[in-house]
Amino acid sequence: MIIGIVGCGGIANAHVKALSLIRDISGLILYDTNRGSANKLVGVSKIPTVVSGNISDLARQSDGFIVCTPNNIHLSVIEEVLLHKFIPCV
Repeated sequence: MIIGIVGCGGIANAHVKALSLIRDISGLILYDTNRGSANKLVGVSKIPTVVSGNISDLARQSDGFIVCTPNNIHLSVIEEVLLHKFIPCV
């Protein structure tokens, strides 16, 4: 299972570490408007991790996703991902 993470600030780090403990997770796809934030998380997990250039690619390649953005934009991020692929989200 490949999990996407939208927003790569502080809480995303905790999610990446937690996801790395789940055997069924085979990969992570990260997206942040600040690509540098996403790049910093690539080495946090031993699970293969890539940085996506946009939300549509993240959605198409993921089996589910986690929103780690500021609370006030959660809904807009969820709506944007679900426009591309209907997948579970947290």
